[in-house]
Amino acid sequence: MRSSLVSALMAAAEDVGAVGDTNQSKPWGRELSFMLDDCLTKVITVLEGKRTSLQRHEFKEEVIICLAGNGGVQDGDGNWICTTGQSIRITPGMVHRTVGPIILFEVQTNFPDDVIRISDDFGR
Repeated sequence: MRSSLVSALMAAAEDVGAVGDTNQSKPWGRELSFMLDDCLTKVITVLEGKRTSLQRHEFKEEVIICLAGNGGVQDGDGNWICTTGQSIRITPGMVHRTVGPIILFEVQTNFPDDVIRISDDFGR
């Protein structure tokens, strides 16, 4: 599912001075992240049949743009709250998870460890 779209986003990030990019394999897919000003910015790929933790944050806020794929972001009740072509703001305390297949672009306030897992398919 990785496409020229992801490469274009990463090139654009470099053009505006993003620093410290990392490319991490996750049990549900892949996460490319970099700092842009005071925001942690990510390109996230969640694979078919995989999903991230059902989670919330105490302080962190996120803006998520669903770029491509048939998955998206669900709320704590399993309702779709963001699918391809849409965006959503995740506020502190809001329960959510991402379900693949989907590529998303995420910008978050700089609280990278602020993840309170409610349930997780990978025992984390």
